[in-house]
Amino acid sequence: MIPNSIAVVGAPRSGTEIVARVLAQAGGAETVLTTEHRNKKHRPWEKLDVVDHQAWWETFAYPSWDSVAGRPWVEEPIDSAMSRAALRLHYQRLSGSKRLIVKNPNNTLRMPILRSVLDGVRFLGVTRDPWRIMESSLRGYLNSGKYSEHFLLKTTTMRALPRDPLLLAAETLRVTVAAFEKSDDLFIVRVEDLANPSVDLRNQLAEFTDLRSLRDAASWGLVNAPRPVGFLTLKEAIVRSSLRDEILDRVSQYATAFGYSDDWGTLPDAAEPLAGSPNRSSLLKRSTYLARNPGLALGTVQRRIRRGRK
Repeated sequence: MIPNSIAVVGAPRSGTEIVARVLAQAGGAETVLTTEHRNKKHRPWEKLDVVDHQAWWETFAYPSWDSVAGRPWVEEPIDSAMSRAALRLHYQRLSGSKRLIVKNPNNTLRMPILRSVLDGVRFLGVTRDPWRIMESSLRGYLNSGKYSEHFLLKTTTMRALPRDPLLLAAETLRVTVAAFEKSDDLFIVRVEDLANPSVDLRNQLAEFTDLRSLRDAASWGLVNAPRPVGFLTLKEAIVRSSLRDEILDRVSQYATAFGYSDDWGTLPDAAEPLAGSPNRSSLLKRSTYLARNPGLALGTVQRRIRRGRK
């Protein structure tokens, strides 16, 4: 038995990390936090040298495997009673007598399995403005020159789609909507509402998670209000995409389901750069460059910026 566990789920880039930090801080020494992060160097609050991804990969079989990356091609495991028992044992050893908090966006795809592995688990589903998720995902693509697998909820359906960065990000949003079916064990919260949560919301979250300290406004001090973001790069990419209708339809599903606007035309083009933000590689400079060169492919834009061409 692993009673009173909490699973933080949601699309990558939606704010699951900061929400998990708040829960772990509120639970203090009575809780154990495990996440999917491998690099703990910049996350001192993650005290366990354990990776939740690895636990799933070692206990479940998968329909296809990427031997080069050493990970499943999709994150939808082949379910079996033996695999569930093995994962349950892993979590029991990890938590001991403490409450377990699991933060892993890929668990959004595996909520039915977690319900049987963690008895009475409570799911805290985190959502975020879909345009900010899309912008963050595209920025990651531009920074690396390739699409980051970490920003995706990898399903069989997604793997069959064209390898378009915007379409894959939008498909991840659609998958989240499908996963967040109404259930008594799921509490959906918008990360924007947590920067200065109302008394009612704090009380609801404290009641749902059984972490009473969440009633205190100070518990949410880690969550910052959304910072200014420029969307010109994203808007230009949408305009030029041959898959625009498919992308916008998926984003609209997420926006409608969780109370956000699906009107991308009114998004601000640029934002004032923050102090200490990167210089040549900043999103603002990429946005300006792309606006001046609308006919260039995204990869060409990124390569020219790296060379310092104006």
